[in-house]
Amino acid sequence: MSPLAHTSPLRGGPDVRIDSSEAAQATYLVAKDEPLLAGHYPDFPIFPGVCLLDLIVQTAQEHHPQRRLRRIRSTRFTGPVFPSDEVDVFVEWKQRDGQWSCRGRVVAASGTAASATLLYDEEEN
Repeated sequence: MSPLAHTSPLRGGPDVRIDSSEAAQATYLVAKDEPLLAGHYPDFPIFPGVCLLDLIVQTAQEHHPQRRLRRIRSTRFTGPVFPSDEVDVFVEWKQRDGQWSCRGRVVAASGTAASATLLYDEEEN
């Protein structure tokens, strides 16, 4: 199976801080004028779930760029994120049977908005 291609729908990326080789965190401010909010939903804009997942993927990739996303094992969207919200992104890595697992979550002021488990392979040189 080849790595999943990734192109972000966001204008900018999260501000990533490396905690250790196993963990990183990031922050992201949802701009009021983010273009993708215009159609999601016009009279009640909510930051799309796919963008919350993208923040987890971007944080993971910046933390360990040598790892390649193979599969999204699971996702849960548990709360809304609105324009002008600042969210925190947390990722933690574990290796098992030669494959890397990355558990990530996005937290807004109101609580956890999304969580995901992603599977990665180490890129061979």
